[in-house]
Amino acid sequence: MKNVQLILLLLFLTLSQLTLSQCDPPIIDGIIQPTCSVSTGSVSLSGLPSGSWTITTNPDGIITNGSGSTTILATIAAGNTYNFTVSDGTCTSSPSSDITLIAAPQTPTAPIIGATTQPTCTTPFGSVELTDLPSGSYTITESSSGATTTGNLSTANFNNLAPSGSYNFTVTNQDGCTSTNSNPVSINPLPNNPSDPVATVTQQPTCTLTTGTIEITAPLSPIYLYSINGTTYQSSPLFSSVSVGSYNVTVKNSNTGCVSSGVVSVTVVVPSNFPAIAIENKENVRCAGGEDGIINVATSGGTSPYSYAWVPNVSASNSAVNLSEGSYSVTVTDDGGCTASISVTLTQPDSLKVIGSVTNANCNISTYGAISTSVTGGAQPYLYAWLPNGETSSSLTNVAVGNYSLTITDANNCELLQNFEVDTIGTISIFADPFVSTISDGMTVQIQVTGALTYQWTNGGSLSCNDCENPIASPSVTTIYVVEGFNEIGCSGSALVKVIVNPVCGELYIPNTFTPNGDLMNDELTIGGLKSDCINEFEFEVYDRWGTKVFQTDDITTSWNGVYQDLELDSGVYFYRLKVIMWDAEVIEKSGNCSLVR
Repeated sequence: MKNVQLILLLLFLTLSQLTLSQCDPPIIDGIIQPTCSVSTGSVSLSGLPSGSWTITTNPDGIITNGSGSTTILATIAAGNTYNFTVSDGTCTSSPSSDITLIAAPQTPTAPIIGATTQPTCTTPFGSVELTDLPSGSYTITESSSGATTTGNLSTANFNNLAPSGSYNFTVTNQDGCTSTNSNPVSINPLPNNPSDPVATVTQQPTCTLTTGTIEITAPLSPIYLYSINGTTYQSSPLFSSVSVGSYNVTVKNSNTGCVSSGVVSVTVVVPSNFPAIAIENKENVRCAGGEDGIINVATSGGTSPYSYAWVPNVSASNSAVNLSEGSYSVTVTDDGGCTASISVTLTQPDSLKVIGSVTNANCNISTYGAISTSVTGGAQPYLYAWLPNGETSSSLTNVAVGNYSLTITDANNCELLQNFEVDTIGTISIFADPFVSTISDGMTVQIQVTGALTYQWTNGGSLSCNDCENPIASPSVTTIYVVEGFNEIGCSGSALVKVIVNPVCGELYIPNTFTPNGDLMNDELTIGGLKSDCINEFEFEVYDRWGTKVFQTDDITTSWNGVYQDLELDSGVYFYRLKVIMWDAEVIEKSGNCSLVR
């Protein structure tokens, strides 16, 4: 019985102990992360045991004692992950949920003042360069005005700082931490502008001096620059060779760039009583390339008499004539030396041009030719005059072969001459009868040609006419005549006519005796009876009785005088041999004896 009671007691104590060891874990109610001003974090816990308890912060093992159902654990180191357990002496809880405290953000150092740009007259604000800025994005704040600028580089410029002020700056990084103030920087007051200028025109233009002079008399200083147009400045207060017009005078400090606020206007005026010149009459050149232009100018004002100078030099008066196309200028000078000028341009029409197309006469099908034209340039309307046919149209049709000239006259009476030639395609057939004939020397033959309207013979010195269709030919030698015929279109053709003339040559005569005794009668051995122009080749040889050749000739007009090697041969019988080839290829050969008698 005692053993049973003991077992029950042990079981009760064990169950009681098991119930007490399972306390609820703390509940995380809130977390406060580290900030720029507080480098540690804190956590709010609830669900703690009633009465006294001990909280353990893990993994640090820091023990916190307290009581009550809630508490705040502060000064927890940043940059770690934690959980918490609680015990009340009778039980210990399991760990709470994990919390993570971020690393504590860093507060940036104060910006360092770098280069400072002071205000000028052209840039009325100052600026300062700030360095040693935090990495990442940041905002720079000017302390007195609260003006800001942002950036993400290690240096930045803070602009638009008003003159006459002292400024310092803080920087706030991307974690929201703000530095302390930088050292102060001072921005100077604006520099002063030069005083308003005093300027006068000391020399106005005259008739002989076309420009004026402007002089600035105040303020004067080596550091000042002067301008009469607000753009170009010079160190001298004297402006010469100034054209007529109004000018605004300003003064600029070369050191500060400040320009006088007041503007002084001065005017260089046109001198009075200048002559005036105008175009009174202008006549342009009528024809391209012509020289009939006219310019007349009229002059008023100034003091007469006037003189005139033209460029180019085409006249010495107010009138210029016989001018070609181009630009002209004339300057009039009055008696006081004052001048005025004017320019004028003379124009001319485009050159007359004609484009022509010729259709040649076709002799193969007996069609006339044609000429068509197209005219450009000049001034319309155009007039047309053709030679030699007198036509007045722009084109010609049904024209014969030949040369034609066209004169084109435009509305300005300008003329253009253009020549055209109508040629032929093919030829016509000319027939001659007989086209070959044979006659004896001294006889004639009549030739008849057909196929054309007119004829022209060449090599026709032995014809009865050179332009007829039936001339009589009387040549003394064989002759070829050429006849060219033309029809009413102008087509031509030609034919050849050959007249063969047989010469009268005579009969060959060979003497059988000659007497070279100087009595001028039969003194030489001469071959006669044949005309020399009937002979193509001639060979005559004489031999003595021993076969020695004592004479030879190839000319029928050359005779033998009985001399051989400068010696007179004795009387005797000599042998001759003769060969003649006539004009018609007839061959005559003779041989025989001939007696030499002294």
